[in-house]
Order: sequence, then C-alpha cells, then structure tokens
Amino acid sequence: MKQILKKTLQQPISIYRGSKSKQIKKSNKMMKKFKYYKSKGILPNLDNVIDCSGNNKHVLNEIFIDPDQKIPNLGLKNINEWKIYSLIECPGLIVIKNPFTSLGQRYYIKKLVKDYTKNHPNNLLESKFKQNIIKDFWASWIEEVDQQQKRLIKKSMRWTTLGYHYDWTNKVYNEQNKNEFPEELSKLISVFAEVLNFNDFMSEAAIINFYHIGNTLSAHSDHSEICNAPLFSISFGQPAVFLMGGTSKDDDAIPILLNSGDVLVMSGNSRFNYHSVPRIFESESKPWNDDQNINNCSRLNSDDLNECLCQENWSQFDSYLSDSRINVNVRQYKNKTG
Repeated sequence: MKQILKKTLQQPISIYRGSKSKQIKKSNKMMKKFKYYKSKGILPNLDNVIDCSGNNKHVLNEIFIDPDQKIPNLGLKNINEWKIYSLIECPGLIVIKNPFTSLGQRYYIKKLVKDYTKNHPNNLLESKFKQNIIKDFWASWIEEVDQQQKRLIKKSMRWTTLGYHYDWTNKVYNEQNKNEFPEELSKLISVFAEVLNFNDFMSEAAIINFYHIGNTLSAHSDHSEICNAPLFSISFGQPAVFLMGGTSKDDDAIPILLNSGDVLVMSGNSRFNYHSVPRIFESESKPWNDDQNINNCSRLNSDDLNECLCQENWSQFDSYLSDSRINVNVRQYKNKTG
C-alpha cells in the first residue's frame, strides 16, 4: 500500500473545500466515503482499504476450488495458483486475485484498448473529433504528433460498449442496437463463471471504461439487465479504490483495493448494490512487464501474442498505462429462452 502512495504523497497538499451548494446529507454514507477517498487535498488514510492479498483475513472468506480442474490456455495462471475470496460483510461479492500471467495481461490490455475500441460505440463526439479518431481511437492516438492533441484524445476516451450497446440516455439495452460479442472475451469470462459454478452465464454485453489519474466513477447501481446473472469486472493498469455499498446510498460502503489483473464478481445479494470508484492511484508495480512466458497461452491468437512480445510495439501500451486504468465489466442481459 505504501508503494502505491509513493508518488501520490509527493504531491503538494492543499486544503480541500467542498461546495456549500453540494452539502452531503448526514445519512448518505456512500457519498461521504466517496468524497473522503476522492479528496485531492488531505490525502485519505488507506489502512481500512481491503487488500485481498491475505492481509485482511478477518473480513474475508477464502473460496477453495478443485486444484486439478482443467482450464483452457487463455493467458491464465495454473488454477492451483489462484486465490479467491468473498467478503464476509457483502454476500455475493467475490474477488479473484490476478489469475492472469504477465503475457495474459498484455494480451487482454491490447484487446481492450486497441482492438475493441475500433468501430464500436464510444463517448467521442463528432462535434469534437474527426471520424477517423472516433472509429479507430488507438491508431489515431499513436499517430498524433501534436502532444496537446494527443493528450486530448487519450483523456477524452472514457468508454466503449460491446455486444448489446447501452443507451445511456434512456438507461436500457436495445435489441436492434447490438453486434456480435467478442468470442475471446466470452471464452475468458466463461472460465471464471465455470470455476465459480455460474455455469449458465452468457456474455451478452460489456462496457469498457478507461480511467486516468484523477478520474472517478460516481455511486450507482446496475439495474438495466433483465436477469439476476452475476456481473464480471476485470481491471488492468493502475490500481483503484473500489467502494461497495448496499441497496441504498444510506448504507455504509466497503473500500477494496483492485490491482491490475484482479477480477471482481458481483453476484447474489451484491449484484444490484451501489458501487463507485473514487480514486485511481499511480503505482510503480507493472505486473504486465514481468517474465513474458508463452506457457498457458496456446489458445490465444499468435499474431496478437507476437505484437505483445515485441518491445517496440508494447512500449506504446506501456506509455498508455503509465497513468491509466482499464476496466471491462461483462453482463448477461436476459435469461435464456427455450
């Protein structure tokens, strides 16, 4: 935890003054905690943030799985190395501690930020950017030579959607607004679902969020899906504080540290609870740059793997990740029929 804060603590400290017009109701515990961890003035104390690395066993239950279970070679560690925890105070909330190999992290980072942003709906506005940027964010960012415009392109890209595309205005999915869900991502999520005995889960919709240092995600709950299937959320890049609340913003929120490669699953009672991301940290840890062993990657695309292994190519992704976090959350939209 100290390592995560190393650079943050070097920033000048100023007095934080909130707007009087936005006074937080005393009963809104979620917002109080969000404001606390978001603060850019008096830095928050992270002692109470749950790091699912085994140091918080008094608030965690370890989930034991069959160590001999066979899983496909999709860039994941051997299953006997996996560590899986549920939170005692939040039934249904599960964290799989970075089950990815280093090369596996690189592979899915590339997929999420380069491949899946191409020709998919995103938040880039036609009034602000040319069509080539909207349709191919990554190539446009790489090729831009003007540093100010390059920063603008990067900071402006906040989300893209896959499968069923979410209507942010009406907060619904539309049967007529969808494309084929990426097969590789679906297979990856199926591994996590089957290991946790969510055998009937279908990947139908995904939102990829792109965060940069200073970005946040305000408290909300996800109710647009018309089924009770779990939500799978994978984080890559810089670490974040994730707040898990209850069914009301008046309920207290549990702060959890999510590092690169961590998989968070919202199931059961936690599926529709309020949650938020008040802070992204800059860390010196880069697990995606550890030993690039191709073991456990035989089911991944060889051309994509070679791009991840080429240091000249990877340096561009490394630069992007220096102050950014990528999160993909995958949902099942509706119950199976027939």
